[in-house]
Amino acid sequence: MSYCTKCGKQAVEGSSFCRDCGDKVLDIQSDIQSAPVTSVVTDQDYDTFVGSNADKYLTKFKKFSINGADGFSATWHWPAFFVPFYWMLYRKLYLWALLVFVLSIIPYVNFILMIVFGIMGNYIYYKHTKKKLLKINLAPSFSDVQRAVNIARQGGVNSVAVILAPILLLTVIGIIAAIAIPQFAAFRTKGYCAAARSDLKNAYTASQAYFSDHSKGKINNVDDLKGYGFQKTERVLIHIEGMAKDSLLITTKHPECDRMYSVNPMGTITEEKIKP
Repeated sequence: MSYCTKCGKQAVEGSSFCRDCGDKVLDIQSDIQSAPVTSVVTDQDYDTFVGSNADKYLTKFKKFSINGADGFSATWHWPAFFVPFYWMLYRKLYLWALLVFVLSIIPYVNFILMIVFGIMGNYIYYKHTKKKLLKINLAPSFSDVQRAVNIARQGGVNSVAVILAPILLLTVIGIIAAIAIPQFAAFRTKGYCAAARSDLKNAYTASQAYFSDHSKGKINNVDDLKGYGFQKTERVLIHIEGMAKDSLLITTKHPECDRMYSVNPMGTITEEKIKP
C-alpha cells in the first residue's frame, strides 16, 4: 500500500510518483505495525497538519497552551480579518465558513465579523487543529508514516474550495440581481408616476385658487399657478387646455412613467396607459 506524504492520497500500486501532485510516494506496507494510543500532540503533528506557513501558526499556537492548559489569548490574523469566509474555506474550517456566510447577510454585521475573526482567527484554527489531531491520536493507527499521511490528508489547505467559492458567490449574486433589478426598476417607475399624479393634483388645487381670484379669467400658462402654491416637479411635463374654469383640462406626464394623468373641471382624475 503506497501513500503520498505530500498530499496524503493513496497512490496506484507499484507507482513511484503520486498521480495527483507528482511527488514521490512511499510504500508503507512493510512498516505497518500497532502503535500505542496517545493523547499527546507534538509540534511535529501541528507542523504536518498545518502545512503551509506552519512556522507562523505554531508561534501563535504556543500562546494558547501554557503548561498544558488551553486558554484564549488575543492575536491578530490579517486573512481572517479581510476575507474570513475564504480563509476558513482554505483552512478547511467549513462549519465556521458557513457561519460567516450566514451572518454576513445580516446588515451592519460584516465589519464586526472582520474585527472578531481578525482577533480570534488563530485561536479558532488552533482549537480545530488540536481537536483533529487528538482524534487521530486516539484512533487505532499503524506505522508512524501512515499516521503522518493521515494527518496531512485531514489538515493542509483546500485550494479548490477557494477557487470555487467566488464562482458560487457570483452565481448567487447574479440570481439576486436578476430578481432585484427588475423590482427596483418597477419601484422607480412607480415613483415617477406618483410624481406626475401629485403634480396634477397640486396644479388643479392651484387653478381653483386662481379662479377664485379671477372668476372670469383664464389661465395663460403654468406660471400663473406659481403664485398659488404650485411648484412643478423636475422633468414632469404639464399641459393646460381649456384655460377657463368650466373648460379646464390639465394633463401631466413623466418621461420615465408609462402613464399620463388628466383632470377635468370637476376635479375627476383619469389615468391613461401609454403604448410603447
